[in-house]
Amino acid sequence: MTQGELTVQAAGGRFSLEAWLTTERVAYGAAGVLALFLRLFGLGLQPLGPAEAAQALPAWQAAQGNAYQLSGISPLLFGLQRWLFVPLAGSDSLARWWPALAGGLATLLFYALRDRLGRGGALVAAILWAGSPLAVFVSRQATGYGLVPPLALALLACLSLALRTPAGGTAVSSDGQAEAGNGRPTSGSIRASLIWAAIALGALLAAGSGAYTVLLIGLVAALVWPGVAACLAAAIRGYSRSVLSAGALSLVLAATALFSAPLGFAAAGDLLGSWLRGLVPGLADYSSAELLLRLLLSEPLLLGFGSAGLVWAIRHRNSSGVFAGLAAGLALLVAVVGGGRQPADLGLVVLALILLAGPVVAWALAALWSWRAEIDPWLLFGLSLTLLVAAAISLPSFYAATDAAHRVLYLGVTLVTALLFVGLWVVYGVWGSWRTVGRALPAVGLLVGVVWALSQLNGLNYDTDPLRRPGALLQTAGPGWVDLRSELRDLSAFNSGGERDARIDLILPMDQADPLTPMLLWELRDHSALRVGTGLPPDPAPIVITPADAQPAISDRYSGASFDLLEEWRPESLAGPDLARQWLRWVIYRQAATPPQATWKVVLWADRSLNARGFPQSNLNNPVSPVALPAGKAQ
Repeated sequence: MTQGELTVQAAGGRFSLEAWLTTERVAYGAAGVLALFLRLFGLGLQPLGPAEAAQALPAWQAAQGNAYQLSGISPLLFGLQRWLFVPLAGSDSLARWWPALAGGLATLLFYALRDRLGRGGALVAAILWAGSPLAVFVSRQATGYGLVPPLALALLACLSLALRTPAGGTAVSSDGQAEAGNGRPTSGSIRASLIWAAIALGALLAAGSGAYTVLLIGLVAALVWPGVAACLAAAIRGYSRSVLSAGALSLVLAATALFSAPLGFAAAGDLLGSWLRGLVPGLADYSSAELLLRLLLSEPLLLGFGSAGLVWAIRHRNSSGVFAGLAAGLALLVAVVGGGRQPADLGLVVLALILLAGPVVAWALAALWSWRAEIDPWLLFGLSLTLLVAAAISLPSFYAATDAAHRVLYLGVTLVTALLFVGLWVVYGVWGSWRTVGRALPAVGLLVGVVWALSQLNGLNYDTDPLRRPGALLQTAGPGWVDLRSELRDLSAFNSGGERDARIDLILPMDQADPLTPMLLWELRDHSALRVGTGLPPDPAPIVITPADAQPAISDRYSGASFDLLEEWRPESLAGPDLARQWLRWVIYRQAATPPQATWKVVLWADRSLNARGFPQSNLNNPVSPVALPAGKAQ
């Protein structure tokens, strides 16, 4: 391609693609591709959980032209899912598509924060966001929680651009002081930045209850830095009509799915009520300790380097860093203080920690590059890694070994390597140079943190081994879904000629809060002859699905098989004399000897007269003894 082909005529000037496509922009593009791959890969590996199914089911119903309810869900995600389901039908992966897409594209927004984080710090922050275990986990959930961090980052990026380029050629620093600008900004750039900020805020308010945590952070920041707030207010006053119109229109369109769902207004308003109710202390599905433990296990890299970034920001009075620390503290406080705690609430905490850790990790990488030609730091680095690898092998082996002699051997290796590791750093500092120790230590911590983050990334998002125990969510899909789907497909095809055309009666529990209910309704959403009720109808279908704890007094010609569809397991169930060994095995391998504390099962009943015509019974060979279930009216 010639230089002339790389240069195109633009309004008001000439645009050179060759000059625009810098190495830095290519790096951001690569980080974005990585983020999208990690979030979109294997989205349908696991069935939708209870909260995900409750979110996706109304969108499916609306796409089919049926009645739906929007209570307790994200109206923005409802609209996005609805318009995706219309042309492409519904699936588990499509239900999770929009949060994953938003989380991946959010990587590019860090480019707008280069003036606040530094060029290297912003790029490293983008890479950290791309591969953060919890950030990827939240983005792969089909709930409104996955949309809040990307929209909050978009709001922050737009406001940063607006404050960086005020009229008159000056830039506003993070403490509200005017500085000389690098260019000659125009009023149009400020107006565009503020309008996009308003659009992001409007969409954010319809995305999820976490939007009000973002507003709380903004309110506290305005009180701490009144100079910045005054500058921002002055900028908004100059374009108040455009900004307010853009924000209001964005909120209306996001809440109502492009005016197609007026009920979205009520759902958007209920997000504030949900957030306030979540702040009230009380019993919750997740304890504060469980959320803190998940953050500690999944993000030690961000916690370590983020803490260092906060200390540096306080010592150097860097307001951008102090703001990120304030945001992390408030987001974590809101996530753990009340009764509405959810692991997905940690998405905002992770975003704030990344803003703190990015510049510090960039500094550590620059320091590593500065001593690339020296021997002592590399020698200390290599010896430290050798000892850490030996300890990483021997310590788990100590807990896994059953032979006493082997356990003594592995314990001895672990203790010796730990003592050698500490002694190595002391010897280098006392008889060598503490400067060498200070230069190599961050590099060792960074490498260990990256390796651990990769293992957590796989464990939280891609490892579907049924023998693994939950890493973040307490309730996870059970191992029975594959068999249930196979049985339904075979029975339906034999009975009606189509895999989803057979008559099915789904008997739901009387308790509307049962977590398995939305999962079953989502799974059976496109069975054309599905009949739903709370009791067995007088004319039961050839296929009947009932809760395992309330089986019907059904005809003798039916036989059934039980399927485990939902399990709940908590780490505190680990107990016994070898408690430390069990905890270590769960932390490293997510394996535990204790069974789930709760299991939700269903029984699939099939009319044996189908099998009289030659259908193989497979799992239905062992009938389940029926118990009484009150008759009810099918809907």
